Amino acid sequence: MRYLVGLIGLGCLTLIYWQWSSQPSAAESTTLVSQKIEPSTMAVTLGLSPRSRQEEMIELQLSHEINMVINLDPKQPVLEATPSESVTQPVNDENLTIEEFHSLTDRQRRDITKTAPDTTQNRPPHINQTYYEQLQQQIAGWVLPHGSAIHYSVAIEPLFIDPDGDLLSYRVELNSRALQVRSLTPLTLTGIADSQESELRLSISANDNQHGLESENWVTAHFSLPAITPQPPLSDMLIDQPLYRINTTRTLGSQRYPFHVLQCELFELKEGNVWYAAANHRRRCPQLEEMRIVATYQQQDEHIHLHFPAGKTASWQLRHHYPSHFYSDLMIYHITSNENGQEMAFSLFDQRVGAESRLNVDTGEYQYQGLNFDYLMLNAQQEFYPIGLFNYIFDVRHIQPNYYQPADSDLNVFHPTHSLFCRDIEPYWAYSSLIGSSHYQIPLISESGDRAGNYPPLCGEYARTKTRIAVYLDHEFLAQDVPVAGEIYTYLLYPRPEYAHLLEKFAINLIYHSPK
Repeated sequence: MRYLVGLIGLGCLTLIYWQWSSQPSAAESTTLVSQKIEPSTMAVTLGLSPRSRQEEMIELQLSHEINMVINLDPKQPVLEATPSESVTQPVNDENLTIEEFHSLTDRQRRDITKTAPDTTQNRPPHINQTYYEQLQQQIAGWVLPHGSAIHYSVAIEPLFIDPDGDLLSYRVELNSRALQVRSLTPLTLTGIADSQESELRLSISANDNQHGLESENWVTAHFSLPAITPQPPLSDMLIDQPLYRINTTRTLGSQRYPFHVLQCELFELKEGNVWYAAANHRRRCPQLEEMRIVATYQQQDEHIHLHFPAGKTASWQLRHHYPSHFYSDLMIYHITSNENGQEMAFSLFDQRVGAESRLNVDTGEYQYQGLNFDYLMLNAQQEFYPIGLFNYIFDVRHIQPNYYQPADSDLNVFHPTHSLFCRDIEPYWAYSSLIGSSHYQIPLISESGDRAGNYPPLCGEYARTKTRIAVYLDHEFLAQDVPVAGEIYTYLLYPRPEYAHLLEKFAINLIYHSPK
């Protein structure tokens, strides 16, 4: 027993000395190497005491990141293995399976865990190169003429791919003051192109909200916008095409009238010359072959300067152009003309129907028989907007024998999409008249308003539809004002003198027919 106790005591002393001698001294430094092992299932072999002569395989399920701290003796140099010196062969860790990882030596595992990419971490988005090239080509095809309204849209969602399917945030930068990004889904670019701006660049960035919102964590695609091209003079729209205008005159052909009648004129500005023809018929426009050179012209931005013989000049300013709301493929050009200091506004039509329809309004066969016409109106901000005008003549006594006057005629004024009220039009119009021959061989003249603009035409409001209000300018008739079948009546609406350079004098022929 004493012998046994002695052996045990000696063994304990030996163990204590071995543990003490294995600790590093204070004078020796310790290098700590931290190695991160990603969550996985690893088999770790633990060597037990030689006395047990047993080995166990303990499988540890690591459900979180493990920090391994390894103490290395600084006296032992770190060996850098080359293929010929390495005791263990290097391992290609690309596409390494977990089973293959388990079969590696400790040295091979350490090498891999130090350098292998961490595929379990969230990955940032990257640019879809195929869509990027398509988008770059699409943007390169944009046309940005100076002074023109721009509106382009592109889809940006396919531009970025997130490997983990994260929802992406987007950021867009554009180095322009004239153009703006209005929305992101789709990305919409609007504004008025300005040739003062050059080298426009569009940057689109994406972030998956997993790596922070600092600038370095955004993935960015850059695009160069096309150069802004100088816009041709606005007056180019009036060049090299026939243009029709309605004018008023008291002499048509060889006949002199006691009141104003309508006349169609035809212009063509071509190669510096002004070609012109005037109709000699109240209901038709001249033919192209009737035109002759009557003047020369020069262009200057939106202006066209006309030079006539004997020193007479005129200047046309194109203020606005718009498609007709009532006649397909008809373009209307709104012009301010200055002839020897006197300014007036008128419309030019690029098709014959624009003028001849105003010369040929059949009316009288039934109540409210007539045609709708385009007119460019002003609002309180002195901006143009299109409205519709409609007029008619009807003998109401045909359906109401005791009606108080022999005829009825009102100019109807309406907006195509919303309501209009008398307050919207009264500040701008001065006077209207309906003139022609009556049944008693005396002029039929019905007037409303004041030529000098002291008060507007008589205005009323009515429900044009269930949701829209429109207005009418009323005309009164005396007992002798009986319209004659087949007669042409001239209707004229004059703007107030202060708006004569902005609002045209509206003019149409009303061709009266007996009621059916």
